Amino acid sequence: MADWNQIREKDFSLSTEFVYMNNSTFGSPLNIVNEKQSELVKRFSEGMYGERLLREVIFKLRGVTGSIAETICPGDEKPLIGIVNSVTEGMSLVANGIQLTAKDTILITDHEHNGGEMPWLLQAKRHGTVIKKLPLMPSADGDTWKEDLLERIKSIFETSTIKVISVPYITTSTGHILPIQELCSLARQFGVISVIDAAQAFSVLEIDFNSLGCDILVANGHKYLCGPIGTGFIAVSPKLAEPLMPTVVDKHNMEKGYKKGGPMSYPSVFALSDAINHYNVVGSKNIYTRLQKIGEILREELSSASDIFEVITPEDSDYSCVMTCFRVKGKSSEEIDTYLSRNGVHIKHANEGGADALRISAHYYNTQQEFNQLSKAIGMVTALPESEWPQFDLEKCV
Repeated sequence: MADWNQIREKDFSLSTEFVYMNNSTFGSPLNIVNEKQSELVKRFSEGMYGERLLREVIFKLRGVTGSIAETICPGDEKPLIGIVNSVTEGMSLVANGIQLTAKDTILITDHEHNGGEMPWLLQAKRHGTVIKKLPLMPSADGDTWKEDLLERIKSIFETSTIKVISVPYITTSTGHILPIQELCSLARQFGVISVIDAAQAFSVLEIDFNSLGCDILVANGHKYLCGPIGTGFIAVSPKLAEPLMPTVVDKHNMEKGYKKGGPMSYPSVFALSDAINHYNVVGSKNIYTRLQKIGEILREELSSASDIFEVITPEDSDYSCVMTCFRVKGKSSEEIDTYLSRNGVHIKHANEGGADALRISAHYYNTQQEFNQLSKAIGMVTALPESEWPQFDLEKCV
């Protein structure tokens, strides 16, 4: 069992001046990440002549992509990995790499992050490609919601010619985990390319690329992985790699759309590998279990005062993890977020898909004292008596 307090003290340098629980936007980079970036910057500052660049950087890049492939796909058939700066960039490369025409239709959801939606809207503007939005209807809960969602997707596949379905693994403003495995299975049945935005899922859920059955998965390293800011990757099924058109090219990748041409931010790329290694050492199952329990505690406490709080994220652990989205009845989510921030507690006002919600995206490194501060701030802004403040007790994580 991981010692979370020791990990916080040894591996992170978070401020003691405020509480940070907005990891769904940016995670706090690990100390080893900062150290590796500084080390690589120093080497370049000394002068990175050709032989040294090849020996110390270029020839070692395969180890970085290999560590990513091994982490998301422990089986034999590995996806092809391309390094990007963010999911937004990755989704843009994917959308531009798939040949689209005015005859094609792209199915997305009504709860996309801008980075998952805008690349497809750009294709509609350029080529006349049709964009169809699938309502997720997140007010429903549990198995009924899942079955209804899959049935509606199947109906769309049966009645429309869809070329690509692009969806978030976890919605960015409600915290719903979509049934990706079943969704991708449907896509395969109808010959639809499946693209998964895993920005909120990578290093939260245990991901097996082959088991998911998707064609493309895009993720980043600067959220829950606690890697360098401005890092991410695209994972592409080898079966789909050849039809992809290149979007950023040089002589090394003229025929492969899953790679980026030219130099990249090598200090960040190599530090990403350190973050991957840390994730694997701590253990994906340990991290998932910890995060899932934190989410359960948050939702249980908020739901117990249902006359005050409206919890949007499902309570069923099959459809949610750590991200917890809620509203305070009769109060502005934006104003509450501003109040919490002024009192040293940083979460987020999430509005994608019109959610207008407060989003708590805590991490395994958040301490009991920080959860107590969150409790106090929520209690104060809702004018609850102290005896009725939500009690986010991490002892329940044991």
